Amino acid sequence: MNTNPETAELGERVQQRIEMVKQNAYLRGAFEQMNKRFDELARSINQRFEQVNQRFDDLIQLFNYRFEQVDKRFEQMDKRIDAPVQLFNDRFEQTDKRFEQVDKRIDDLTQSVNHRFEQIERRFEVMKG
Repeated sequence: MNTNPETAELGERVQQRIEMVKQNAYLRGAFEQMNKRFDELARSINQRFEQVNQRFDDLIQLFNYRFEQVDKRFEQMDKRIDAPVQLFNDRFEQTDKRFEQVDKRIDDLTQSVNHRFEQIERRFEVMKG
């Protein structure tokens, strides 16, 4: 066998190179496996976020539905309150008109009484006369 130091050194270099290639292949495989795992993890995280977003959307829809129901109830209450309020307003208007009529009658009575007293005063003046 040829035991030339250069050949031995070349053989050792070839062996080292083979070991490096094996290590690189192992590292590539490990790197690819790690990338695959990270991709799976990223997909899993994205799916979870989509689920959470969907639940928030469902919750928002539920809130909107409930608030719409509350609004409808308030509208019903407003309608129920509007009728008595209108009735009170009508009654107050009628009462105001009655007071106006009473005021006018009092004014008419006052004018009539004043007119009568003026006539009486004139008669006294005529009698004094």
